[in-house]
Amino acid sequence: MIPNRFASRLLSLLLIVVLVTSCAYNPETVMTVDGTPVKAGIFLYYQLMTVMNDLAHAYDENNTASPKNILKEDYEVEGVPAHEWVRNKTVEYCKMHVFIEKEFERLGLFFSSVVMSSYQSSIQEEWYQSSQYLLSNGVSYDSFEEVIINTNYKRQQVMDALYKYGGEKEITADEFEEFFQKHYTKIDYMMIPLNNIMDGMPLEEGLEEEIVEIAQNLVDRANQRTLERAFLEFYPGIAERQGDDSPIDNDYFTTMLRENIITNDSLTTPSEGMIKEIFGIKDEDEDDQEDTEQSEEEPENEGVTDNDYHLYYLENRELYIYRVVGLSEEDKYKDYETTLRNRMAEEPFQTYIDNSIARYSLEIDERARKYYSIDKVKFS
Repeated sequence: MIPNRFASRLLSLLLIVVLVTSCAYNPETVMTVDGTPVKAGIFLYYQLMTVMNDLAHAYDENNTASPKNILKEDYEVEGVPAHEWVRNKTVEYCKMHVFIEKEFERLGLFFSSVVMSSYQSSIQEEWYQSSQYLLSNGVSYDSFEEVIINTNYKRQQVMDALYKYGGEKEITADEFEEFFQKHYTKIDYMMIPLNNIMDGMPLEEGLEEEIVEIAQNLVDRANQRTLERAFLEFYPGIAERQGDDSPIDNDYFTTMLRENIITNDSLTTPSEGMIKEIFGIKDEDEDDQEDTEQSEEEPENEGVTDNDYHLYYLENRELYIYRVVGLSEEDKYKDYETTLRNRMAEEPFQTYIDNSIARYSLEIDERARKYYSIDKVKFS
């Protein structure tokens, strides 16, 4: 029989061993993707972003449910339980991370010290805004920096290298020109704010309706004469209701009238909704479906290609007076080549990524993944 004092010492030693062992377990990697270890901090960041940014939208496009509640109830998301969905999506992000790192190295790409310094300054500002939250979820600055450089900068450089002139997946001049002619057009337009110009405050009751009526008269007169003459005749009434005491003259008209080359998903002025609704420009995946549904007697995009001015009203926000003029010989795709390449390359590049990572081997340390469980995510 062991004396009580020895039993007490032995029990104390065993407790110490257990505590030390449990505290010491802090795995540095969670999985190995195609022979590349994925650090715990990288895994935790992607898991956190999947929960906070992707989960609610995947469950409900209107984001009406909270991620916390979705996980708590383990609701079904895209046919699988929420926890499983998050695990799968996190693995997918980790695979894409490894792919970008491998391609960046394979293509011999690099950042100059000046460029990297600029990136790091921007990343440090982002870190300052969210460091407390990230740290509480196990994401260090080093992991955060690696993810941002990978997703924001390396990914872009890899795509540019693949799809540039002479790249492995080069977009040709003919492809640029075809895409430009199909998806881009030019408009003349002016935007009329629906607020007090002097202080930015909402208009007094009834004034917005009066402005809309005057603007419609302006449009009607512009289609009879010229926009400039109609503007000089009617715009003083709009300016008065906006609290704008500037002289309404030819110079004012020149500053108001703009031209812009736009696309079906541009996020610059005019807005995306305006572009799609007004100009009748369809998303590519809508083309075939709408063409088959179109009646032969019903003209496609009626009012879009005429030379008339039109009024577009965004209630409580702004008015647009616009005319679609179309592209001219002076409008060259080369002036928009960077934007075009990004738009044209994004979908095939993602397909290239998806096909590549589908072939990647995957080894998951289940003990480590359980240690960094989804249920440990801190929501605030």
